[in-house]
Amino acid sequence: VWRFVTYTFLHAGSVHLVLNIIIQILVAFPLETEQGHGKVLLVYFAGIVAGGLGASVFEPTLMVGASAGVYCLLISHIPHITLNFRTLSYRYYRLIAVLMLCISDVMYSIRHCLTKGNIQPRIGVAAHVSGAVCGLLVGFVIYRSKVEPDASKAIVMFRSLRYLAAVLLLAWLGCTVLYNLDRSHRAWMESDRQNRPLESEREPFLACGGSGSEGSETSSLEYELLCTEELKEKARIFAIDLERGRKRSENGTTRIEITEQLITGSGSSK
Repeated sequence: VWRFVTYTFLHAGSVHLVLNIIIQILVAFPLETEQGHGKVLLVYFAGIVAGGLGASVFEPTLMVGASAGVYCLLISHIPHITLNFRTLSYRYYRLIAVLMLCISDVMYSIRHCLTKGNIQPRIGVAAHVSGAVCGLLVGFVIYRSKVEPDASKAIVMFRSLRYLAAVLLLAWLGCTVLYNLDRSHRAWMESDRQNRPLESEREPFLACGGSGSEGSETSSLEYELLCTEELKEKARIFAIDLERGRKRSENGTTRIEITEQLITGSGSSK
């Protein structure tokens, strides 16, 4: 569970780390001054969790970096500007800046995937998209307007957007969590099935266990006991072979001869 959060504290290198820090400061500073530190921190970590969940569904592989949280902060500017459009200064320039950053990064990602096959470095497209979608939804849920709108229609519209965003966010979160739980359960069942003995190995022991559910329990127990006894017998034979080899070594037998006898099993046969 912790991997859905702790991956953001790891980076592919110093350049990756410094680039994420610079973009994060530039994107988060205006939001912190207008919405508060607590709300922006909550939005940031919501984007991190959303990026981890999205990557686990669409790109289940190793992932590092804080890009999902940065994308969440970046796109959360849209609901922030929408809710405070009348009171924000330079609102048009801020909206254009957000759109330009998004479009430029999308174009770079497309070019990187087409020319280099998304390797060196590998871009976590699923994490980026999931963080961006989370920023759009969670921004309407968490952010508030500094001045209440005068028109009742505007109030109804903002509340409707908040409720719709909350429903979509919870639905997406529930689907991704259930998908991961189901996949973990299937992986556990597959691992348990591979660790069980084959039916062909169990058939000789099932025959002596009787019939019905009671017979199946008895046969399973007998199978485990017989396997244990077989291992004990092999260990005993191996100990005898070692003792014989030690005595022969004391009588002048070379170590090479002892090793050949142990490998070929001549000691146990004699």
